[in-house]
Amino acid sequence: MLRTGWFRQVHVKARRTMELRTLLTSRKTLVLKIGDVENQIRGSLHLFGIKLGTATRRTFSERVCELTADLPRVAAILEVLLQAHAAMLLSLGRLNRMVLEIARKHAVCRRLMTIPGAGAVVGLTFIAAIEDPVRFAKSRSVGAILGLVPRKHQSGELDRNGRITKTGDTEARAALFEAAHVMLHRVKKWSGLKAWATKVAQRQGNKRATVALARKMAVVMHRMWVDGTTFRFSAIEHPAAAAA
Repeated sequence: MLRTGWFRQVHVKARRTMELRTLLTSRKTLVLKIGDVENQIRGSLHLFGIKLGTATRRTFSERVCELTADLPRVAAILEVLLQAHAAMLLSLGRLNRMVLEIARKHAVCRRLMTIPGAGAVVGLTFIAAIEDPVRFAKSRSVGAILGLVPRKHQSGELDRNGRITKTGDTEARAALFEAAHVMLHRVKKWSGLKAWATKVAQRQGNKRATVALARKMAVVMHRMWVDGTTFRFSAIEHPAAAAA
């Protein structure tokens, strides 16, 4: 069956890569669970007409205790959740330090972090998904592997693009989408990549522009990895200023 070509070679990731992936998924699990606990507490307070308002994770417990000072039974119930919340925050801090330590020693990750919007988690998630950049002859193939290219609908004279395929590594795709969102909406410094995405947003909307930018970032990150280069900012102005 192997000689007839019914099976193709499959890339098996190294143990070190699987350990990195375990760290990243464990961290994400804690982040999600902390959010669930906070939402549960907020929902419980709404039953008594109390709005928690804006509170950071470090001041969350203090704010809840302050608002439930006149409700001793409610405070006693929520105290159990607050204890779990505090324990998960400590665990998340430990995992964050492990992530930063690995990123600090990883030369490739440090280069990828020169891209605006890409931090240690994004860089390491991309590295864990690709592992060996030589596997891809062309950098543009990475977008397809991570499910960031549109589906093709062809039938007779019909030929149109649909939604992205969403195949491949879900974690890497989500990390790239978040990094693209940060670059497009939060990073103030302009670059050729941000200017390109801004023009796409003006034509097709922010959501499609974010997906397109995530695909573009995957291609750029792979090329930086292969070439051993850092992100290059070009002298790009704001599109409105350039048009004026």
